Amino acid sequence: MKRLTLLLLGLISLSTYQTNAHTRLTAAMPADSTISSTSPEEIVLKFSTKVRLLSIQLRDVDGTVIKLGLIPEKTQMEFSLPILVELTPGEYLATWRAVGADTHAVSGDLSFTVASGEAAVSH
Repeated sequence: MKRLTLLLLGLISLSTYQTNAHTRLTAAMPADSTISSTSPEEIVLKFSTKVRLLSIQLRDVDGTVIKLGLIPEKTQMEFSLPILVELTPGEYLATWRAVGADTHAVSGDLSFTVASGEAAVSH
């Protein structure tokens, strides 16, 4: 019985370690679901481990792709990609994909709104 208990505790610990070891997005700027009265100058993605950012696209509500700076080729924990045009008021969606050192692909998206000055103040 004691061996079974130790085995189960070991499996639970290993499972918890593996879950925590997977790469995840820890922060982003602009943050998901934010409303700003000014156009952001960049998109910043911060990860829990070093990753290779494979792709990122920024689109407006009509699906038009907004031009961003080049994706670095090296692995790192934080990426800052300049937005190469000033964003007009509206909703935007950034979709990204990366691969972590553990070779697992991760992906996600974040949305944000650029509001006119008056609309941003009311939120």
